[in-house]
This record gives sequence, C-alpha cells and structure tokens, in this order.
Amino acid sequence: MKEISKEQFAKGTIWKLLERFTGRGISLVISVILARLLSPDDYGLIALTTVFTNLSEILIDAGFGTTLIRKKEVGDEDYACVFAISASVSTVLYIIFFSISPFVATYYNKPELTSVLRVMSLVLFIQAFGSTRNAFVNRNMQFKLLMKCNTVAAIISGMTGIACAYYGMGVWALVIQRLLHQTIITLILFVKLKWRPKFHFDKNKFNELFGFSAGVIGATLVNYMENCVNSLVIGKHYSVADLGYMDKAYILPEQISLNTIGAMTNVLLPTVSSYQDNIPKLKQVIRKVVRYTGYILFPIMLGMLVISKEAVVVLFSEKWLSAVPMMRFICIYYIATPLMLIDVQVFFGLGHSNTRLKTEIYRMVFILTGVMLCCFVFDWEIKYFSMMNAIAVSLGTLITHIEVKKLIGYSMMERIQDTYKALISSLFMCVVVLIVQHCINPIVIPEIIKLIAEVLSGGVTYLILSMVLKIDVFSELLDIVSRRKEVS
Repeated sequence: MKEISKEQFAKGTIWKLLERFTGRGISLVISVILARLLSPDDYGLIALTTVFTNLSEILIDAGFGTTLIRKKEVGDEDYACVFAISASVSTVLYIIFFSISPFVATYYNKPELTSVLRVMSLVLFIQAFGSTRNAFVNRNMQFKLLMKCNTVAAIISGMTGIACAYYGMGVWALVIQRLLHQTIITLILFVKLKWRPKFHFDKNKFNELFGFSAGVIGATLVNYMENCVNSLVIGKHYSVADLGYMDKAYILPEQISLNTIGAMTNVLLPTVSSYQDNIPKLKQVIRKVVRYTGYILFPIMLGMLVISKEAVVVLFSEKWLSAVPMMRFICIYYIATPLMLIDVQVFFGLGHSNTRLKTEIYRMVFILTGVMLCCFVFDWEIKYFSMMNAIAVSLGTLITHIEVKKLIGYSMMERIQDTYKALISSLFMCVVVLIVQHCINPIVIPEIIKLIAEVLSGGVTYLILSMVLKIDVFSELLDIVSRRKEVS
C-alpha cells in the first residue's frame, strides 16, 4: 500500500464529511419529523431489535473488513473468501433470530416484537454484501460515491418512513425506513462499482486473514456487549419508554460527533496503514487529527450540553423532555469517544488488534461496574445510567491513549498541548451561553428564538477566542479558505 498523501487524506476527509452531512443530515431531519409522529414506545421497540442486528453485523464482518483495509496487498481471493464467510454467517444468524424472536418478545412482554425482529433481521443479507463492499470502498477511498449513495438512500427511505408514520403504521414506519435505506445503498453500489464480490472460500486465505481479525472481532464483540447493556438493562429494569427516551437522547450528540468528526477517523485507518513503516510521520498525522478533532468537537458537544433543553423542545417537541438529563451526560460521552476512536485506528493500522481488545475489556469492566451501581446497588434514576457511561468511556479513552504512547510516543502532555486552548475557549463559551440563557428565560418568546440566540452567542464567542488565543487550527482553516478564494 502506497503512503497516502496529505492532499489525499484531506480530499477523502472532505468527501466523507459531505457524506455524513448530507446522508446523515437528511436522516436527522427525517428523525425529527418521525419523533413528532411516533411514540417513545415505538423507538424503544426498534432499540430492542438493534441488540440483535448489531450483533449480526459484528459476526458477519468478523473483523475481516478492517483486515482488508489495513492489509498491504489485497487480491480478489481475499474479497471472495471474506464474502463467502459473511454470506454463510448471515444465513445461519437469520435462522437463529427467526427462531428465538417469540422468546425475546416474551422476555420484554411485547408480543409485537416477534414480527418486528423477524422482519428487521432481513438486513442480515444486506450486511453480508456490505462487509466486503465497505472494505473495498474505504480501502480505495471512494467516499464521493458513498456520499451520493447515502444521500439518495436517506431521501427515499426517509420520505417513505414519514408517509408510513403519517398513515398510522407506528413502529413499522421505522422498520421500513431502515430496511429500505440499506437496500438502496447496496443496490446503487452494486451497479456503480466495477468490482463484484465472488463466493469462494479458501482455507489458507482464511487463516492468513483471521490472524489479525481475531483481535478486531474480539474487541468489537466486547464493545457490542457494552452497548447492548442499555437495551437489555434499561428495557427490563426501567421501561421500554425509558429506552425510547435514551435512544432519542443519543441521536443529536451521536449524529454530530460520530457523523462529523467520526468521518475523519474513517479516512484515518487507510492513512495510518500506509504509514505503518514511518512512525515519526504517523505521529505527526495523529497529532494534527487530534488538534482538529478537539477544536471542532469541544465547542459543539459542550455547547449542546448547555442548550439541550431548548434543542429537544424545538426539534422533538415537549413530549421528549425526559431525554434532556440523559442527553447532557451523553454529550460528555461523545467528547471522549472520537478521541478514543483515533487511538483505535493506530492499533488497527499498526497491526495491534489485540491491544484494542485489551483496552476494550477495561472499558467493559468500567461500564458493568456503573450498571451494578445504578441498577442493583443504589437503584438510581435512569439519567445516572448515562452519567456512569460517560465516566466509563472517559476512563477507557485514557487507557487507549496510554497504549498509543507505547506505540508512537504520543505523550499525554503533547495531547494536552494540542487541545487545551480549544477546551478553555469552549468552557468560556458555555459560560457566555448560560448568561444569555439567564437573561432571556424570563422573556416570553418562542423556544426557537431562544435557541438561535444561544447558538449565535456561543458561536461568536468561540470565534473571537480562537483569534485572541491564536489557535493554530483556526489559522489553518482561514488559510485554506483564503487559498480557495484566490484559486476561484
């Protein structure tokens, strides 16, 4: 694999960001509309099915997608072997999920869950093609094509979902929307890509690929167990409606954090893999990505934390106000998560998948400890469940950084130097927004006007502080904009 240049990384990141902003941005708008048409119970039922569909995605991919991206040389035999494994696993899993769905419905005392899970599980066959397709697209950095596919799929599936919800189909509106979205992406890529998957299992290729993928799937399974705790515990210990509130509390921080900054980490894996023989250059790349991540992520997540109430009322309506306390802790969760994901790409890119597994086990221990404290020791309210998750992922991020330091020499002091100005500016921005809130709250004006005033005051404050503190990322972004104006 040739080293990916700065220009290639920047171009790939831009297209990946456009993909997230368009496809996922449209999905966010659709979700806002659906939230007004559907109930928390509807979202709770879908959240319960994701326990199974997420597991299937992990088992179908089995870490081979990541292996194909980081492998120095990949041929048709590698793709064919991975596709054969994925297709076989998806068939077996569908039979299992179809059979156990009545027992799952009985466990949660939701009879309708039987048919919902059986239909949602049809996505397994789409995932079988998706595991090799995604590896091919990411390895060849064809993010422009992916952006177009996601945009078309989001519009068609979203409009269909809204129509179904409007005509009273309830949870089935969400089922149809999600299945249709994945189907459209798969069909478009199948037509547009010159590459076609072949079904051929090669034992030697399997052994070669599995050496690295074992650590990847191990870490992914541990991560899955952490995430499904929400569905399994909240849906049983609290209520399905609480699970719906939790699902809605995640949507804004997750969409903005992982679908913007997360786009950079998607491009980062092939980039890190191309520099696996040049550690000093790799360290420079990682430091720059961390600086940009901190500069963009800190003000957005901390700002959302302080305006969460107004954002929920304006976007989802007052019936979702119970999601606000959870959303505030989830904003902290999604400050730490992208920083951790940057470190994870270093593990994978350098071939240390077992290190990723080790750090994920530590994080699982932290999360399970939080679950025990919240649900079985103190019987806390559900908002403290989100708080413990935020603490767990923050500790997990610290551990991953310690391991990254061993690999590329990126110290904690260097990371603080790369991010402290952005953090200070963001905290000061939050103080300004809180002052604005205090001043306008007594005034009888629509919530959307309050939200706009808070966002504008925070944004202007952050830009001013960026200039005063001479944050290098801000200067670099201004240079990029000025150069583009000169070219045009």
